[in-house]
Amino acid sequence: MTAIRDSELLEQGLLKTLGSVLGVSDLSMYKTAPGGECIQAIHQHRKLTIDKQGVERVTERIDRIYHRVEMPANVQALITNVRLTGKPSTWDGPNGCLMVYPLAMIEPISGYLTFTLSHTITDTENAVVNGILQVYVNYFALLDESQRDRLTGLYNRHALELNMDRMWPLLQQGHQEASGKGRRQPPPQSCWLAIIDIDHFKLVNDRYGHVLGDEVLLLVSRLIGTSIRKNDLLYRYGGEEFLAITSAATADEALEQFERVRQKTADHLFPQIGQLTLSIGFTLIDPHFSAQEIISRADRALYQAKRDGRNRVHDFGALQRAGVLQLPDYGETELF
Repeated sequence: MTAIRDSELLEQGLLKTLGSVLGVSDLSMYKTAPGGECIQAIHQHRKLTIDKQGVERVTERIDRIYHRVEMPANVQALITNVRLTGKPSTWDGPNGCLMVYPLAMIEPISGYLTFTLSHTITDTENAVVNGILQVYVNYFALLDESQRDRLTGLYNRHALELNMDRMWPLLQQGHQEASGKGRRQPPPQSCWLAIIDIDHFKLVNDRYGHVLGDEVLLLVSRLIGTSIRKNDLLYRYGGEEFLAITSAATADEALEQFERVRQKTADHLFPQIGQLTLSIGFTLIDPHFSAQEIISRADRALYQAKRDGRNRVHDFGALQRAGVLQLPDYGETELF
């Protein structure tokens, strides 16, 4: 596990390691937001087969579920117990002994590991599981720190690139399922990307110094973080810019979310400075185009917001339909 340099692969490594050590075929990890809401499930299934030559072969499958995470009633009950006590919990049933262990990574409890044994877990097995989980939690913290901006604690640009690489195939799959027979229709819950910029931030640094400038960056990151939902993604994109990825059914709903971000910052009174504002440009994430193109569209919408007087939110799609901005001409080239 400790040879892995990617948090997603580390999660898979944990499930594979425990599955092999305990000899169980199915393990699950439920990841939770700070409020306790389950935001992701990872299921690992191992199958042992013996071919005609008597050679044992192990096949493994990993499934990740990001929306509408469902869990069995007995798992929900055990997770409630674990959340209240902070300790592992068991459920003896006709199919074996169901175990739930807490994962204390960033929050006091950031997730739960579940698996079923054919017998009551022994003290030795429990010690092995706890030892592996401790290695995992410690190493996860190191990996997570490497993907965080030191000042704000938000995910950094390296984390953004990793998540984009994972996100695009999933979004493409979602669009294909929603479009049916080749029809390009957005799925019911689309994803949107916004670039958020602090207006006149250079003047803050020039007038008040970089120490106060850093405090402004930290405060703005907290204001943005408390204005978006817990399962939305927020990154320090560079300098005074932040990048957010959220889900919304329509452009109007996405606009409302980003307007809430802008308004909360505009209403805040910053020490020694007073009021600051944000300019925001956002666009629909269409996985038929590259991540760089989507970011470029949000960036163009942001700069149009700057040109129009700052302290406003612009949607690239609306600007394009109004003729203010034009799509690049790619000719016959298909980006994806």
